[in-house]
Amino acid sequence: MKKLFTIFAIIIMMLFLTACDFFGGLMPTFSRSGGSVGEVRFGQTFEFDNLEITIADDIGFTRVTSDFSAGDGAYVFYIPITFTNIGDTSAGLSASLINIFSPDGRNISQSRTARELQWVFDDTNVFAVGSVRAGVTVERNLHILYVEDGEYIIEFINDEDEVLGSLSIPVEFDFDVAHESGGVMTSQPESPPVPLPDSPTARRMISDEMRRFEGANAVSPEQERYLAFGPFVLVGNNESIRVFALGESGLHATRLLRDWWSVEDRESALEQVERLATATGQSPIADEIFREFVLTGNYTERLDALELLLSGFDITSLENLYNNAVTRAERMGDEALDSLLEALEADGIEASREEAFEVLVHFQFAERVNNGLEAFVGASNLLINSLGFTERELLNLPTLAAWDYGRTAIIARYGVAAGFLGEDEAWEYLKLAADSASETYSSWREFTAAHVLGRALAFGNSSEEWRDMLDFLLNHPESSFQTIDFKAD
Repeated sequence: MKKLFTIFAIIIMMLFLTACDFFGGLMPTFSRSGGSVGEVRFGQTFEFDNLEITIADDIGFTRVTSDFSAGDGAYVFYIPITFTNIGDTSAGLSASLINIFSPDGRNISQSRTARELQWVFDDTNVFAVGSVRAGVTVERNLHILYVEDGEYIIEFINDEDEVLGSLSIPVEFDFDVAHESGGVMTSQPESPPVPLPDSPTARRMISDEMRRFEGANAVSPEQERYLAFGPFVLVGNNESIRVFALGESGLHATRLLRDWWSVEDRESALEQVERLATATGQSPIADEIFREFVLTGNYTERLDALELLLSGFDITSLENLYNNAVTRAERMGDEALDSLLEALEADGIEASREEAFEVLVHFQFAERVNNGLEAFVGASNLLINSLGFTERELLNLPTLAAWDYGRTAIIARYGVAAGFLGEDEAWEYLKLAADSASETYSSWREFTAAHVLGRALAFGNSSEEWRDMLDFLLNHPESSFQTIDFKAD
């Protein structure tokens, strides 16, 4: 039976890596329209994913101007793109099948800010179109985050992340011309931008409007310290971290909690805020990846699910990761498992549902680890190269529990705004998270690094879109991190 299961596992993983339809929403399920596209040139028409695509070389520049975007104030360049659906069914250009690399080699297409460009520029963005009927032609723009001058690379990939084609885009940016034209340019720029003396985050957080709001809703110094431990998402939402009251985003508290946290009532709000304040949310998953793969140096190559399965490694020993993998495998549903078993039976291979499910669990385990490690590399580069951390500081972090502690204020404050929590009990959870964090870490700096790396490993996000906000929190003289002591008196 062991030999049969080994053969079975190999064939199953081959089926998985050829993008069978029973992956559901966990992997892209777009049909391929042929082989390699090759090197793409501006003005050339090529076929990709049942689309006929042409990209023009008329580069334009603009900025993100949305209080609800994590990238508010970020520079963006865009290129015109036209596609025609040449297939027989509805189709569209999917962001999941395109990688975009900045001149320094980083993949900048999967950050939160990059994904948000679809709705920030929804009236012109090509990804915002979605699917169109066969024969329909669409003319839109592809928006790309500007990082620095140099050569940007667009890769067109398939479901197995194989590169089918690529386009090189040389970009130079004229900062002065951009400001004179209101932040929008339609001609090739000539010189890179220089840093502003203040940042978009600083302009929002210390504006006259924000000061008036904080003055009208002031809290005690002790309470202000509790609030300072929950700045990350709230600052991104243009909310003060010096007062409990919420501004505009608080009007959408019920929707935000439902859509992002699956919190729909008092019971789920209490459950969630309790998990965060006690660091039993996602941070245990981050800690397991950190200990098992980062601190051992095993994070430079992707974890292979098949090798993991056949190696005999006991994934149940990493309890939180294993339980998460089981949950994700269960979400694939009976239909996925049935399709899997039918494919095996057609090839003359017998296997039980339990054996098939175990393969799914190993696959989900490996994917969760791989996503986390990829984001960890990006987050580490951000902290070291942009914010002055050292590798020693990052590898000596005692735990990544800050990922949960730092999110407690989200549920506490929005939970009160939605009517799910009372303000007094919200303050109790804020105090618990703040006290636990200050006992665990030595400084705001250490707390911030642990939160960012925890987010990377548990959530698969490198926090590149947080660069400006993190710089403000750590370095601006009027930031709470500069004016409030990390340790209580």
